[in-house]
Amino acid sequence: MEKETQGVWVDIDAATDAKVKVARFGTTRYYQVYNQILQKIAPNPESLTKEQEDEAARKVLSESVAECILLDWRNFVTLDGTELPYSKEEALKLLSLDPFLDLILTFSQQVERYHKYALDAAVKN
Repeated sequence: MEKETQGVWVDIDAATDAKVKVARFGTTRYYQVYNQILQKIAPNPESLTKEQEDEAARKVLSESVAECILLDWRNFVTLDGTELPYSKEEALKLLSLDPFLDLILTFSQQVERYHKYALDAAVKN
């Protein structure tokens, strides 16, 4: 499923036409990247305190989502009204906000989004 890894566009705000391009959560690539980041951030998780473990888990999740799931956006603007171009660095900043991370994870777990594209393509053929 190409759309599962390359993402689909999802509307966030109809008033501003803001959209995000989101790949599916749980792909093989996601878990490979997650494990690589985990090894980099917490190579010895058993030595971490509960607080350090929670912080590391959050960082691993955010970095994995920025790398594999939140692939692009359109029509994002800053508070001063300038357009915010997509970059992984900017994605990480936004993903540090729990509501935004939760929204992206919700979109990425809606499997029907990705299968709809496959079904539409099959019907056309």
